[in-house]
Amino acid sequence: MGETCQVENDKKIDAGWAAVIAAIGGGSRAQSKLARILGVKRQVVNQWKHNRIPVGWIVRIEKATGVPRQKLRPELYEDLPFSFTADR
Repeated sequence: MGETCQVENDKKIDAGWAAVIAAIGGGSRAQSKLARILGVKRQVVNQWKHNRIPVGWIVRIEKATGVPRQKLRPELYEDLPFSFTADR
């Protein structure tokens, strides 16, 4: 499982998810903003927060936020160097 980080109210979230939220500006509307960027409903994005980001969305989220896939799902991409990009 990926590393976790502390957030408000002592809740722990996945470090990759935290990086995505930070990349789009954070704040209370971050999930809604990400949903608009990706063209999905906020409820879909909310599911990713509580579970894992589905494999089929990793590259799209990487392109939209700049957060590398290795950070989003390290168990899938741990052998790829961080310099690897979605454009290759």
